[in-house]
Amino acid sequence: MEVVIIRPSLVYGPNVKANFAMLYKLAGKGWPLPLGCVTSNRRSFLSIYNLISFIEVCIVHPNAANQVFLVSDGQDVSTRTLIEQLANVQGRKAPMLPIPIGLLKIAGRLTGKATMVDRLVESLQVDVDKNKRMLDWTPPYSMEQSLTLMRKSL
Repeated sequence: MEVVIIRPSLVYGPNVKANFAMLYKLAGKGWPLPLGCVTSNRRSFLSIYNLISFIEVCIVHPNAANQVFLVSDGQDVSTRTLIEQLANVQGRKAPMLPIPIGLLKIAGRLTGKATMVDRLVESLQVDVDKNKRMLDWTPPYSMEQSLTLMRKSL
């Protein structure tokens, strides 16, 4: 029996839950968010549409057998860029307050939300070069296209 292990980054799409859903809702309200300085971090995300495409390739590609793959959209974005894109697909602007990251971390510790703040300001990237090299796979949808599809399905 051949096994393929797929380790996706944070998956988003219709009916997304948790922090991604919260950011989506906040971005759609058009309220100023204190994340204007969070521009140098990089986060990997994976749309459900690209995940399905990757699974389809793994089912038929002989090089996928007995491999472990990290998967993302291949477009790592900062938290600020993510929120701007989430607002954009909802027809909104994303006003950002330039609160320094150090101040955000202090506020997180004081309010018991340090873990949440860390998720927003730190980087978490996956390397997807192996997917292109071994399977000749690149994500068919950009993050913007995926977010637009997600918005249309809501």
